[in-house]
Amino acid sequence: AKFIILRLVEALATLQIYRRKDYNMILIKNGTINDAVHEEPYLSDILISQGKTIKIQPNIIPDKETAVFDAAGKYIFPGFIDAHSHIGL
Repeated sequence: AKFIILRLVEALATLQIYRRKDYNMILIKNGTINDAVHEEPYLSDILISQGKTIKIQPNIIPDKETAVFDAAGKYIFPGFIDAHSHIGL
């Protein structure tokens, strides 16, 4: 899939990764981020800890206790829970 809805990623990360106890954080690298703050999409990394986004910035360097997912070529929509509309004509 080319799209990542961040809340879904956070939820799955919390259920899957943290159960293993190997990682304390999750880093999504190199994704194209579309948010409600910036007018244009931009490339950046997203750091998630305990199911919550704690940092969005380029070139975050992970430690050995961080699970890293490469999102190059993927679109990330932080905060979009159900991005659709109903148009009644």
